[in-house]
Amino acid sequence: MHNMDIDWTIAAQLVMFLFAMAMLSHFLFKPMLAVLAKRAQFTDRPYADAAALQKDAAAKQASVEENLAAARREIERLRAELLGKAVGAERDAVAAARTEAAAAIAASRQELAISMDATRARLAVAADDLAETLANKLLEVQR
Repeated sequence: MHNMDIDWTIAAQLVMFLFAMAMLSHFLFKPMLAVLAKRAQFTDRPYADAAALQKDAAAKQASVEENLAAARREIERLRAELLGKAVGAERDAVAAARTEAAAAIAASRQELAISMDATRARLAVAADDLAETLANKLLEVQR
């Protein structure tokens, strides 16, 4: 009988162990595993959110850089266009100034020629008057 008592105590210990396991599982392990799962969810979610935000930021940065490159190309095109227009306007202004200067020079030469002709005519008349006066004085002195 002594052997029977050992078997019965082992069976009782096994039953108590299983009962303790069931109680611990129900009241300790399952809630603790749920808390650990929530904790893992709370710690994993920010990492996933951060990764998604980094991916979104990289996409937006690529978009901004693409827009910036397009804007730079447009600025360069506009600069070249304006530079071409400015060079054309400069050529036109220089040509107009040369034409204006040539016209002014021609007008000045014409005025100078007219003035010289008038001055020559006045000098010729004055020279004739002087010659006549001189001739008259010389004739008076000889008489």
